[in-house]
Amino acid sequence: MKESHQLPVYLCILFILVGCSNDDEALPRELVNDFTMIEVGNYWVYEWYEIEPNGVTTILNRRDSVYISEVIETGSKSLFLREATFLGTPRQSYLFDSANTIFRFSDREILLTLDESIEQRKLLGFENDPIARVTYSLEEGTDYVEVPAGRFECINFKGVIEPLQSDYPHGERYNFHHYAKNIGLVSMRTQFYNSPNDIEMRLVKYGKN
Repeated sequence: MKESHQLPVYLCILFILVGCSNDDEALPRELVNDFTMIEVGNYWVYEWYEIEPNGVTTILNRRDSVYISEVIETGSKSLFLREATFLGTPRQSYLFDSANTIFRFSDREILLTLDESIEQRKLLGFENDPIARVTYSLEEGTDYVEVPAGRFECINFKGVIEPLQSDYPHGERYNFHHYAKNIGLVSMRTQFYNSPNDIEMRLVKYGKN
């Protein structure tokens, strides 16, 4: 990957939460925070990889981290401050748990839900000229995911990216967010929209300060 690449397209201009009927058997009743582990003092360290369409994988010289530094009690909810870096760029956000779903406080973007009937939809790009539509939902079943920190059984909050430009050469694409129980986010796959390659963040270590 070259430093001249643009950052991944994560500009969100529209969120829609949709409840869909689902006749499949639901996951056992578990708590979403068993998978996100949003607790003060918890931290995670990740390293990045680039994956070509033929499967060739290259480790990148980038590491990012996530740390839950404090909690603010508002009376109606507990807001947890997540301090993170994403491709080296610092990010802060408050997170809260509602209806077995972890939301970002500022815009109610979903990090993870255990409700299979919920979909989150958003448009990527500019309001008057969106380039793609992405739909996130909890995938059925589990995946075994191997990362530097170990091998974990994970649930996947999956994004399906549908391009809205007829001349887009790379077709439908996918984002993966794999969470393991009592661990947190194990891996996350996304892409540079103008590149055929994916990039993936993999867990190196985790713990509690």
